[in-house]
Amino acid sequence: MGDLQKLINEKQGQILSHKAYLKVTDYKIIKKYEGYEIEEDVMQQREVARNAINQLEIEIREIEAEIIELPALEEREETL
Repeated sequence: MGDLQKLINEKQGQILSHKAYLKVTDYKIIKKYEGYEIEEDVMQQREVARNAINQLEIEIREIEAEIIELPALEEREETL
């Protein structure tokens, strides 16, 4: 179970990194909507970051479900 928690922690770290990028580039989006030109790669990288966050959150939920099921699986194995 410790390995699974470590994996969750790593994924949460990745999420924080992506969210930090989004926060740092928020002002550029505001500028874009005010009519200023911004780099196209910023828009693309923000989309990549959002997609990565969504995927990592799904993976974390799956690992958490696995952790919850783990004791029940171990019990079944012991009874066999």
